[in-house]
Amino acid sequence: MNVYKYLLSLMLLIWFPTTGFASDSILFSGYYKSFFTAIDPVDFKGQTSVDQPLTGTVINRIRFKAFYNPKKWFSLSVAYNPYFQVQDNSSFSNQLNNLSIKTFKYRVFDLDSRIYPDEDDVIGNFGFYQNLDRALIVFSTPKADIRIGRQSIAWGSAHIINPTDILAPFSLGTLDAEERAGVDAIQVLIPIGFMGELNLGSVWGKDFEIKRSAFFSKFKYNILKSDVSILLLDFQENLLIGFDLAHNIGGAGAWIEAAQVMAGLFENKKNDEMSDYFRISIGMNYNFIGKIYAFAEYHYNEAGSIDPGEYLSNLSKTAYTDGSVYLMGRHYLGVGLNYQVKPLITLSGQSLFNLPDRSTFLSVQAEYNIAQDIYLSLGAFAGIGKRPDMMNMCFNSEFGVYQNMYFTSFRIYF
Repeated sequence: MNVYKYLLSLMLLIWFPTTGFASDSILFSGYYKSFFTAIDPVDFKGQTSVDQPLTGTVINRIRFKAFYNPKKWFSLSVAYNPYFQVQDNSSFSNQLNNLSIKTFKYRVFDLDSRIYPDEDDVIGNFGFYQNLDRALIVFSTPKADIRIGRQSIAWGSAHIINPTDILAPFSLGTLDAEERAGVDAIQVLIPIGFMGELNLGSVWGKDFEIKRSAFFSKFKYNILKSDVSILLLDFQENLLIGFDLAHNIGGAGAWIEAAQVMAGLFENKKNDEMSDYFRISIGMNYNFIGKIYAFAEYHYNEAGSIDPGEYLSNLSKTAYTDGSVYLMGRHYLGVGLNYQVKPLITLSGQSLFNLPDRSTFLSVQAEYNIAQDIYLSLGAFAGIGKRPDMMNMCFNSEFGVYQNMYFTSFRIYF
């Protein structure tokens, strides 16, 4: 690790213990989260032993945040996350469970994520990690806001799968989805009219390499009481054209979010893995009697396949290597429900069905607001479907490969 990275980590650790101090120009805040999970391994077809014990994991995460605003036209924000993980050593290297995306690929440079053990050492049951997740400077003028540095960028109105949100999206089964991973970017946000905005920017990959970076322009405007957005995104020499519409219909919310990707458009050569693809999510939501919130969403993924036997071979295509696509099927139906049992107790559930292979991903959670800024939750993720055939290295369904996870979380915000 370079010396300056060590020094930056040390400065952050020394600076942030003053948490709780606030003045007119500087504010410190953050949270502590503790997760305990138990994973029920998948019983793979063809393996000799089918009875496998639960594997446990303990994750403790802290987020230190600082916001400095000495002038109306200037602000600086920083967020740093140290966390440690204790679990069975086989779980650290299990790549088959809950296939996910690379979260930190749009960063010019970064702190070494693993503090202990060293990157060259074999990891055991304990790992200590860090993440410099925000380092953002904002210049505000009457004509535009300019944002430079590590920041969160997210697009789309869909509730489960966002076709246009490919920079740092959440995948299914993400345990902590409160803070989206920061990317290194420069943005210019120009207001247009009362509700409109033009957003121009660049998002940079490792060492400012063009082939690892992205450039975008996004136009948003309110037309006939509908929020309409059009996105042009050049990412890793592929072109994405995105469209997003959100509208209220008789008290219900509705959305259409779509993206057409022309793979390898800006490369000199195009190979068989550079397949163009189209994705779209269409859905509606409704709030019943103020306590029950429900939604449903259909998602089409042209990059995927109807045949489970083709799932693994598809993973080498542009959609999966560059486009942050992780769903392997083609047609999906998702439904979700939130129910406020009491003012301090909330139940929620969500399911995503892969319609052709008839597999399902389920998520359920109960949350109790113990006191102000203190929360306790328990829940589970479950994959239901035909299990994979490991003798022939073949998937029989998508969510049949997802392991079941049971978890509790304890959160304190300060």
